[in-house]
Amino acid sequence: MPCFRVGECAATCVASALGVPLYSFSHQQGHIAAAVFSSKRSLKDDPFLAWHLSGGTTELLLVEPDSELIFKEKIIGGSTDISAGQLIDRTGIMLGFEFPSGPSLDHMSLKSEGCRGYKVRSVDSRFSLSGMENKVVEMLLDGVSNEDIAYFVVDTVCGAIVTASLQARDVYGDLPLLCSGGVFANTILRKQVFSLDNVFFASTELSGDNALGIAYL
Repeated sequence: MPCFRVGECAATCVASALGVPLYSFSHQQGHIAAAVFSSKRSLKDDPFLAWHLSGGTTELLLVEPDSELIFKEKIIGGSTDISAGQLIDRTGIMLGFEFPSGPSLDHMSLKSEGCRGYKVRSVDSRFSLSGMENKVVEMLLDGVSNEDIAYFVVDTVCGAIVTASLQARDVYGDLPLLCSGGVFANTILRKQVFSLDNVFFASTELSGDNALGIAYL
């Protein structure tokens, strides 16, 4: 992303001026490393699956140790269009919340008595979320409560994540599943995904922390 080039340019200049090495890592790697650090797991042992859910990313990755790169990741699933974070933020804006809307939508969804989400079709761990934005508009026009709309969106994302995770394990085996990125601070999402076996999360405080992960790497 172009926004990350600013930091890369500054780091390159500082490293050159000081005569010290420059180590480059991606935004995604930072989130994974923060979750690994928080869950007290190791990047140097065995392969694992990892979700990276943030404002602009919904990706399922196969993460494997690498002697030179610390670890390498391969995208094996996730959203084919808008991210879970975009769906949550856009829904929050429609409900009158400030951006980013994750914490507000989380709080609102917990007040719902239960409005089941839409069962998103997932094929080979890949799914589409863009249609859910139109569904939210329809629900607003039909007078559905903000609490139920919030729950609907979160529950829809939960269903897609759980289904895609199970499909990945059918292919790659029963690998540990690491959950990283700010969207995983959501209460309902953490609870539903935790129902899977062998799942590890970053702490709520570190779910959205990328800088600690970069420092760790």
